[in-house]
Amino acid sequence: MTELEKHRDEGFESAAMLPKGFSFMIGLIPSYLKRCREDLPRAHYGRLAKLYYCCRLTAALSYVDLLDDEYVEENAGSINRRIDGSKLG
Repeated sequence: MTELEKHRDEGFESAAMLPKGFSFMIGLIPSYLKRCREDLPRAHYGRLAKLYYCCRLTAALSYVDLLDDEYVEENAGSINRRIDGSKLG
């Protein structure tokens, strides 16, 4: 077995990399929408915008769910930044 075969499930082909790659692609949506707004049909723009909002807001909710109730108040700024980061320009 070669070294590459030993580490087949690590690195870019591993299942752990899939969410990171997906997050990266979702992060590209705002600049794509800004750059191509004039050329995109409204339905395509809407579909991409909804996908972006759903993913970003789901990530924000996941962050809130991880917090213990007693630490929510001191993390309010971070929670708000995550929500504000979901806005499209």
